[in-house]
Amino acid sequence: MKKEQKAETLFCGITNISDAVINEAASGALPAKRAPWVKWGAVAACACLLATGAFVLARRGGTDCPAVLQWSAGFRPEQYFQYNYGGTEQGGSSSIDSSAIPYAQTRSFSDARAQLEAEGVIPRMENHPLLYCGAHYNADGSFYSIEFVWSRRGTMDDYSDLKVTAGYQEVPALEDCIYVETDGEGNILEPAVTVTERDGVQIVAEGRENRNKSLTFETDSGWYRIEGSFNDGYAAVAELLDWFWEHPIDFARFPIEAGDAYDYVPLADCPDAFSEYLPDFAAFGFTELETHVTLKNGAPVALEGHYTTESGEEGAERMHWCITAEPDYYDLERAIGTLEALTEAQVYDALAEGSSVAFLQGNCCVIVFPQEATEAWALIASLRN
Repeated sequence: MKKEQKAETLFCGITNISDAVINEAASGALPAKRAPWVKWGAVAACACLLATGAFVLARRGGTDCPAVLQWSAGFRPEQYFQYNYGGTEQGGSSSIDSSAIPYAQTRSFSDARAQLEAEGVIPRMENHPLLYCGAHYNADGSFYSIEFVWSRRGTMDDYSDLKVTAGYQEVPALEDCIYVETDGEGNILEPAVTVTERDGVQIVAEGRENRNKSLTFETDSGWYRIEGSFNDGYAAVAELLDWFWEHPIDFARFPIEAGDAYDYVPLADCPDAFSEYLPDFAAFGFTELETHVTLKNGAPVALEGHYTTESGEEGAERMHWCITAEPDYYDLERAIGTLEALTEAQVYDALAEGSSVAFLQGNCCVIVFPQEATEAWALIASLRN
């Protein structure tokens, strides 16, 4: 769409707007991460595809349109969201068939964080220990889009997800939770937006404080959507906008052959994966329900197993055993020690405080989610024999 056409669409346009407002549900302390190695691409395969091309600017309860704001030096982050207000949130999960996902392949560049920072491709964000960088490609291997997600976990106050999605052209949003806003009578409200013109480019803001929020724009260098979680303030999103405004991404920097390919396969496809790290579940009366292995460029880097026992309810999981050869910041932080030094009391104490216990075994981090602490300790102790 040419810029002249786009200006007409954005100003009081009623075109291909999604009737859903997307937000990530969160309440209370965040749950423990049960599968830290699962790829974002796998999550996206169970997602809802949403059109994001145009926006309704009609005010609540009227037909007049808010003015397009004019950016100037000293423009405050909250001004980007000046006209964004709404009602009460309602919603839930939805999904579509994976065939609706617009790209065919994904490659990870997460391991290149230090290099990307040194090259000035992305900003340094020391307060966000986790970075996911995934590039998506068409069936012929040509570039489709890229996304960067900086994350921080912990308590609700600590939580943060800052995301940048970019491509040569508009990238439809993939989400697994759909939320709409309703008025006092339960009527669905169109998402409120604010449009700001900056250097001849229109920046469209959705969301508001204590909600997911985004800033979307398109320049000659590409299309960008900058997103923050419910817990991220306007300033955090605006700072990312300013960075990529001044540092547009060279998409040619991310050819498909340079990224890491991840696959998620049944253990039966690679039965020897992590065999030296696993206890003899059968000897302790456990039956395997399901076990999968994550492959990185064809090599096993993680395992996730689900087990039950005859004493348990039929088909009910009694043991969830996870191994990752690529532990992240939070995996290492939660590990209470090495397998060799681990004590029964440490395991019991960890499980008294939470639903899992994590420890280091060789070059891997093991995270165990048991129904009974005694069963967990028996299996862990057997690994030292």
